[in-house]
Amino acid sequence: MNALRVSRLVLMAAPLLLPTWVGAQPAPPEPMEPPPPHVLRLEGQGAQVLRDGQPEALAIGDPVLFGDRLDAGEAFVQVQWGDGSRVGIERGARLEALAPELLALTVGRAVVVRPAGVVGTLRVDTPAASVLLPTAGEFRLSIDGDVTTVAVVHGRADIQNGMGERRVEAGQQVALRDGIAPEAPRRYNAAGYDSFYQWATAAPEAPAAGTPLETFADPRFEAYSDVFNRNGTWETDPQAGAVWYPTVGADWRPYSDGYWQSYGAQSQWLWVARDPWGWPTHHFGRWGVNPRGRWYWMPGRQWAPSHVSWSVGPGYIGWSPLGRSNQPIWAWDDFSRRRGGVYQGGTLDPGRAWTVIPSDRFGRRDRLGAYSVDPRTLDNLSAFVTQRQGPPARYGMPRGGVYGYGPGSGGIYGPGGYYGGPRGGGGGDTSREMRRGGPTRVGPAAPGYGGPSPAPEDPYERAQRAVAPRSPQRAPQQDEGEAAPEAPAARPRNPGRAPATAPRETPPPPPAADSSSSDKSAPAAPTRSGGNTTRATGESTGRRAVPRPQ
Repeated sequence: MNALRVSRLVLMAAPLLLPTWVGAQPAPPEPMEPPPPHVLRLEGQGAQVLRDGQPEALAIGDPVLFGDRLDAGEAFVQVQWGDGSRVGIERGARLEALAPELLALTVGRAVVVRPAGVVGTLRVDTPAASVLLPTAGEFRLSIDGDVTTVAVVHGRADIQNGMGERRVEAGQQVALRDGIAPEAPRRYNAAGYDSFYQWATAAPEAPAAGTPLETFADPRFEAYSDVFNRNGTWETDPQAGAVWYPTVGADWRPYSDGYWQSYGAQSQWLWVARDPWGWPTHHFGRWGVNPRGRWYWMPGRQWAPSHVSWSVGPGYIGWSPLGRSNQPIWAWDDFSRRRGGVYQGGTLDPGRAWTVIPSDRFGRRDRLGAYSVDPRTLDNLSAFVTQRQGPPARYGMPRGGVYGYGPGSGGIYGPGGYYGGPRGGGGGDTSREMRRGGPTRVGPAAPGYGGPSPAPEDPYERAQRAVAPRSPQRAPQQDEGEAAPEAPAARPRNPGRAPATAPRETPPPPPAADSSSSDKSAPAAPTRSGGNTTRATGESTGRRAVPRPQ
C-alpha cells in the first residue's frame, strides 16, 4: 500500500521536475512564400514584363513573379534570384521565371553568376536542353536559331536532354540542338569579352568600413554592398550594433516610396520600393529611430514580403514598419495619448511612423507616399483596427502564374483578425487585447441607440467608405423637437424611435398640446423604413457615406 502511494506521488511530481522547455516548445513558424526574383540593375529603354497577359514597364526593384516573362527590349537587364544568383540578359533577349530554382531562356544571350556560398542547384531551360548549375561560377548561354551554346567560365554545368547527358567543366563549351545528343565539350576562351559580358559580370564594390561583414557574406546581400556605400553610412548603435542610415529627406519614412504587390498563394503583400536600396532593407531586418528622429536599418537574414503592422479605419488603410521588438515603432494609440515623441536632443511625431492613404488608392502601381494624410486629421481614430493581416487581394491587381495569387481564396476577415482561409506570414494578430470579451464594435452608436451591438464588420469593408477629415467647425446637431427635413424623411435620423409625425394604428390623437405631453410619456412605435438598419451611420461624427468603389 505504501509503495503504491509513493509511486503515485512520483508520477504527480514528475512534470515539476522536468526542464521548463519540455512541453513548452515554441510553435513552428508559418510557412513563408519563397522570395521572388527582382530587378537588380537595368540599363537602357523598353524593358518590360508580361504578367497575366498584360505588359508592364520594368524598373529597378520590381519583383519578377513566377510565371512572368521578361522582354529586354533595348536594355541590359540583370535579375537577382532568391538564392543570390544574378542572371543578366542582353538587348532583345527573353527570359521566363518559372519557379524558385527554375528559369527559361528562349531568345538571345544570358550570363548567370552564382556567387560563393550559394546553396542548391539552379536550372536553366533552353529550346535544346536543360542546363543544371549546381555550383558557384560564371556561365554564358546563347541561342542562335536552333543552336544553343553553353560555356562555363568557372564552375560546372550538367547538360540534359532527351538524347543524353554531358558535364561541362571550366574553360569548356558545348553546342546543343533539340533532338540530338549533346556533343563532346570543346575548349572555350573564357577571356573573350564584349560590352554585354563586361556589364553582366561587373563585380560589386567591397563593403565600406563599419559594415557588418557577416551580413554581406550572404550571397543575397553581396550585390548590394556598393549600393549601401553610395546611399548612406554605417554606424554603431549601443543596442542594435552595426546599423545603416540612408541619405534621405527629413520627411522620409520606410514603406512610403513604393507600392504594394499581391504575392503568393497565402495572400501576402509584397512591398515594392522605389529606393535603389529598397529590396534588402524592406524585406530583411527591421527599422529603428535614433533620439534625433533619424531612421536606421538593422540587418537581418530572414526574408519576408514586408515587416509592417496594419491599421484600418473607415475609408483609409495605414501601415507602419516593425522595430527590433517586432512591434510598430509607434503604436496607433500614440495619436490619442500624445502629440509627439519627445526625446533628449530632438522630437519625432508618431505620424511620421505611419503611412495612411485613402483605401481607393491602395493597390495602385504608384508611389503611395504621395497620397498619405496626417492621421490626426481623420475623424474617430478609435475606429481603426490594428492587426498584422493585410488587405484582401481585391485591393490589388490580381497576379497569377505558378506561384501567383488571385482572387477567390475564400478568406474571411473580421474586425481585428483573420477568421479563415489561407493565412499570411509575417506574425500574428496584434489586436487580441482589443477583442477580449467579444468582437470589437467599430464606430460609435447612433444617438439614442439602445439595442444590441451590430454584427461585426470587416475593417477593410469600412475602409472602402470615405471619411471626412476633421474640421474646426461642426454642423449643428438637429434638436429632437425640430421637424425633420423632407429629404431624409424616408430614412429617419434615429432608427430606434419613430418621428413625431409617424402614423398610428390607434384613434387620432387629441389636440397638439395634449399630443406633445402624451408622446413624452408613451413609447414611440418602431418605424419600418426600407433600407434602414441599426448599424451606426457615422453622421454624428462628421463622416459621410459614399457609394462603394467598383
